[in-house]
Amino acid sequence: MLRKKFKLLGVVFSILIFLTSGSMAFTAEDIKIAMGYIPNVQFAPYYVAEEKGYFQKEGLNVKFDYGMSTDIMSLVSQGMIDFGISDGDQVIVARSRGLKVKAVYSMYVKYPVGVVALQGKGIKNIQDLKGRRVGIPGPYGSNYIGIRILLHNAGLTLKNVDLVSIGYTQVESLLSGKVDAAAVYINNEVVVLENMGKKLVIFRVYDISPMVSAVIVTGDRIIKDRPETVGKFIRAVKLASDYIYKNNGDVMDIL
Repeated sequence: MLRKKFKLLGVVFSILIFLTSGSMAFTAEDIKIAMGYIPNVQFAPYYVAEEKGYFQKEGLNVKFDYGMSTDIMSLVSQGMIDFGISDGDQVIVARSRGLKVKAVYSMYVKYPVGVVALQGKGIKNIQDLKGRRVGIPGPYGSNYIGIRILLHNAGLTLKNVDLVSIGYTQVESLLSGKVDAAAVYINNEVVVLENMGKKLVIFRVYDISPMVSAVIVTGDRIIKDRPETVGKFIRAVKLASDYIYKNNGDVMDIL
């Protein structure tokens, strides 16, 4: 009887060692996502997913890359970065260049780009931008495409305005008078300016064109070889987005 008890204890002990060693051997999968911008409130779903442990629960160790790369698509296509944040129009351009990338998740319902000017500057419609200094981060990306769409809809082209590359200093450039108007994200610089009490004139791209908004992109190779990784990442981000929608008052504490 005593021998049987010792034998049973030995089996239980072996199982415990196996389970413990298995949990100790588990390592999260390292993931890198290119944000394409400085740390900002527009990336709230990713910060919430990290803070609330949604990434960790999916077995992901996510690193945010804030390098101001204008070539996110190439990096994702080559597998140098697992995911990137870009715009739907950029995915179309990338595919036309032969890059192996796909959009796997849309972040916004509406295209967030627009052009904004301070009230009292004589700008009441897009035609009033003719001959004015209009600030953009640079001749690339969604802001550049957005200003071209707005101008085209008003019968204007880039030649009709004085386009000024100002980096991501739209707020400062508008307040200092360096530019008369600037291409912005409606959910970013507009919010900042309005919180400062500024009265604005806003021209929104989504009022005239149903452009695809910001998306999460990844490479064809990852989709083929690691589809479960893509699913885990998207689940965590979606869960965070749902949390923000239901608990937006708590999110500011996280940010």
